[in-house]
Amino acid sequence: MRGDKRKKSKIEELIKKGLGTSEIARQLGVTPAYVSKVKREIRNKRMINEGEREAEVFKLLKEGKSPVDIVIELKLPAEEVNRIYEKYLELNNLPPVTQLDIMDYVDESCESIREEILGEIREYIQRAITEVHRKLSKDVEEIQAKTEELGKEKDDMKKLLIWSIGELSRILAQISIESLIERMIVVQSFPETLSKSQLSMYQEAAEDACKMFILSNPNPSEVQKIVSKLETFKQSFEMSGDKEAVNRINVLLKILTKYQVKTG
Repeated sequence: MRGDKRKKSKIEELIKKGLGTSEIARQLGVTPAYVSKVKREIRNKRMINEGEREAEVFKLLKEGKSPVDIVIELKLPAEEVNRIYEKYLELNNLPPVTQLDIMDYVDESCESIREEILGEIREYIQRAITEVHRKLSKDVEEIQAKTEELGKEKDDMKKLLIWSIGELSRILAQISIESLIERMIVVQSFPETLSKSQLSMYQEAAEDACKMFILSNPNPSEVQKIVSKLETFKQSFEMSGDKEAVNRINVLLKILTKYQVKTG
């Protein structure tokens, strides 16, 4: 029995070396019929082993494992696993899937995802631009309204400033003229009270005040009030014979009446 097993093992080795039936029978000293019988046994055994391997590969494929995973797990040659995989696809009426097919599928999927992402990005950018434009338009409207408001306030402030300057210059002119008149009246009664140079200072101040008053573009009626007041004092000084006082008043009247002629 043990010798028979050794013969079968030797026959299997010679078959793998590619020797024919007659040559194997001659070398081992057995009949060709015996060699043929052993060949059939080996073939049947191989078919059983291949069937088991295919069944195991089919099982793993059905579980969702890839051919690469199966090669690693079962330690089978990649060519054999690939052959069984193609048979599995054929039995399931599935087209064979190559690496190029997978790459094409991945490329198509990536392209689809990329287009979807780009579409979302474009939509987001468009919404952002619309929102920014809306806010900018609102800001521009607010700025325009504020500018108009500030412009109006500026005009009002300008008018107020002009009026204030005119009013201050009018008051200053009146005060300066009254101060000059008072000093001239005092000098009439008490000549030693003020020197001519001191009186001239009041005169210059009154002249400057009248010029400033005229520059403020006053209402002609306000100018006329001051002119009337000066003429009244002028008549009084004429009656008293104070020619110097009359001359001083004439200088002021000349400044004011010149404006009256211009505006008239």
